[in-house]
Amino acid sequence: MTKFVSENLYGPHFDTVRRHRTAESTEVHPGKDKRNMKAAAATFSDYGLEGMPAICTQDDTSTVQQLDAFLRKLLDSPTYQIIVDGFLTPFVCDSKGALLVVNHFRECKEAGIANYVYVWTLVPCLEHAPYFPVYMVATNNRFDSQFVWDWWVFIVQEALACGINLVGFLSDGDSRLRRTDYQLMYHMRDPNRITIDHPLMYLSIGHICGVPLFGMQDYFHVLMRVRRQLLDPNRPMALGRLGQVQASHLTFRLDVPTADGGLLKEDLRYSDKQNWSGVTRIFGQQTEQALLQKADSDQTYSATYMYVMFGFRLLRMMTGDCAPLEGKTPEELKVLQEQAVADAAWCLHFVIYWSNLLEVLA
Repeated sequence: MTKFVSENLYGPHFDTVRRHRTAESTEVHPGKDKRNMKAAAATFSDYGLEGMPAICTQDDTSTVQQLDAFLRKLLDSPTYQIIVDGFLTPFVCDSKGALLVVNHFRECKEAGIANYVYVWTLVPCLEHAPYFPVYMVATNNRFDSQFVWDWWVFIVQEALACGINLVGFLSDGDSRLRRTDYQLMYHMRDPNRITIDHPLMYLSIGHICGVPLFGMQDYFHVLMRVRRQLLDPNRPMALGRLGQVQASHLTFRLDVPTADGGLLKEDLRYSDKQNWSGVTRIFGQQTEQALLQKADSDQTYSATYMYVMFGFRLLRMMTGDCAPLEGKTPEELKVLQEQAVADAAWCLHFVIYWSNLLEVLA
């Protein structure tokens, strides 16, 4: 992930992050520990990032299900505590009787053994700025959207108390997180909601604890899903009279070297969920241009070309071709901005057209 952020989100080089992390002594305490945000605020200050807008990202990583047990002697006491790590919360029990220990262990076991670690990270909105893990919690992935919302409220309150300028939350496409996004951005009653009255643009920003915030899915996971939808063998997609979108239409690019915009077999493998290189190759400009030539001579390629064009414009809109912004003249920046707006308008028009088409054909 550090490499991805460095190459695609203008983050620092991996070696730079590792060097700084080695020097950092900040520890992330599990759960809703108030020390964490205070430590993050101090680190922001150390990097000269006071007042810098920051986004809170959230994601989980799988862990090996394992229980580790050990004894801890209490200070100034001959008794011991039994500690078992691996549950959703640490198992801590004074050794006052076997029955009490067994019952306590059973309660923890019923709550679940952790198989994921969920992490919240603060990302300053500044090129090359480091990002800071701020909270983590063990989970068995059985939480709901209320769990996410409660955490958001807690994080906003802590950021306010510590002077961190939190502006929003980014997450993957998990349905529980999307529901929380919708709650903040659309469904929650908010008399101070920030909106814009424009026929072609929609803006809705809600508030938590009086702080204006957005909640949305990050483009990394959006494009991953766009790629997998293209490759899904069980969910065919049709574009009206243009025909079906077919991943098989891309196989001719396997014969082209990747240096020339060709594809690899794993790029077209549906089971490969997180293949960012595959995303950039499938929705790269060279693939888009090659499909356009195919569609000009064979109309059965038309639907696939339109879908890949959608992915290409979505990728370019969100990454700006991954072009670094530093050193660009105002005129060059203006061109990139206008291109991003044009790509956004094209993607929006395409999705609306496709949605209306499905309603007509239903």
